[in-house]
Amino acid sequence: MKTRLMKIVCLALCGIMLLAACAGQGGGGGGASTPAPAATATPAGSGGGTATTAPAAPTDEPVTITILTRGFNDTSTVLNNIMLVKSIEWMAENPHVTVINDSVHDEDQFNNRFRIAVASDEMPTFFMTYGGGAVRAFIEGGLVLDMEQSGLMGRHQDFFGHISPNAYADQRFADMPGSTFGFAMDMFATGIYYNKLMFEEYNVKVPETIEELEEAFEAFLQAGYIPMPLGNRNAFIGGHLSGDIMMKMGGSDLMRALAAREVKWTDDVPLDALRLIDNWNQRGFLGPDAATLENEMARTIFRTGESPMLHQLVHVFTPVMAEATIDRDQVGIMPFPYFSDKPQHRNAFHSGTNTNYSFYSGATDLELDTVMSLVKTIFGQDAIQEAVDAAVGAMIVTRTDVSLPTEVPPGVAEYMAAHRQGTDFGKEAGEYDSNPAIRNLLRDSIQGMTAGVSPQETANILQQAIDRG
Repeated sequence: MKTRLMKIVCLALCGIMLLAACAGQGGGGGGASTPAPAATATPAGSGGGTATTAPAAPTDEPVTITILTRGFNDTSTVLNNIMLVKSIEWMAENPHVTVINDSVHDEDQFNNRFRIAVASDEMPTFFMTYGGGAVRAFIEGGLVLDMEQSGLMGRHQDFFGHISPNAYADQRFADMPGSTFGFAMDMFATGIYYNKLMFEEYNVKVPETIEELEEAFEAFLQAGYIPMPLGNRNAFIGGHLSGDIMMKMGGSDLMRALAAREVKWTDDVPLDALRLIDNWNQRGFLGPDAATLENEMARTIFRTGESPMLHQLVHVFTPVMAEATIDRDQVGIMPFPYFSDKPQHRNAFHSGTNTNYSFYSGATDLELDTVMSLVKTIFGQDAIQEAVDAAVGAMIVTRTDVSLPTEVPPGVAEYMAAHRQGTDFGKEAGEYDSNPAIRNLLRDSIQGMTAGVSPQETANILQQAIDRG
């Protein structure tokens, strides 16, 4: 096998030391994808996971596999942490396998490593993708394995047979019937965390519409609070906010129309979404320094009772509430409010597959089956059950054989019940784009807007970049 970029073996001492420090887990970064589902975990007691022995690699023949993801050596989310622990266990039981882990959690570094791998024909055996339009070019370039046509899914039905069809939402294409190019193990969804006691104290109605949300913003601003601090130094946060607003304005059809170049960013609806974010920022609803505030600091402001609301991923409930001074049972999570003049999008959610995984089309069957042995360990029933339990139910997974925890915080249960009523699921417009650079450009442009760039100029920058290709 060719020499790989940044050869880092997971069993290195530094990885084991990192594991020892993972007790306090932070929140995840951005990820995203397409049509999303209701939670697939079954009610408690109807088939929960049990501890299993890590499956052995298919033979004892020495083999090297290379991995490039944003989570395989990270401990900032519940699932990433469990994935790291399980992978170390698997490698200890399969010493004949050399695992070269080129993974890096930072999004820009990951994107650069992936581009280098593609350009240098040094593709990893198993890698993360953003799915949808972002992975389409690599599929057409012959770099991504068709799991269905290659027979990989057929050989490993003991794994894929327990995976919901929702896992393939971003890896199947209407013009490629009978083909599947990857899978996801969990789904993301965003909502607004809110402090129930503060709403009661100030007699503020929990908003259902955007108009009611703005009334709540104004009430808390007048009471001396930052209504909903936006930690947009981490640019995915502003991207997520744009995703929620645009889903309520035009649903997933709007997102796909932007990606298909049928709608321009300078058109009325996308421009109105940018104007709304700018309006909220100018009025102080998002705090005085949204462009430079770290997301973790925004979380701290909320969990210490200094702010009544926080726009955030739902599956990071556990790290958001870490070291909180407010009772987690007094935290609700509301679906993003809808526009009263657009009731047809009331049940539209900014939600979709989270992290997608694919295989290199040039890998040998031995390499692929060895990776699948690892996959069955890090994404096995017991691993995903452990993740769902640790996330206190605030996790939408694609395995169909795990159970919800017996005790789910009321706010999490409240949100998940609403999510199950969803009728339209979509991600940020940039996630659908065939040009993978558009996703980051959108997020960076919104970050610039919170720093003072006008909505019109922001729309112009986006559209000019798209027009230039």
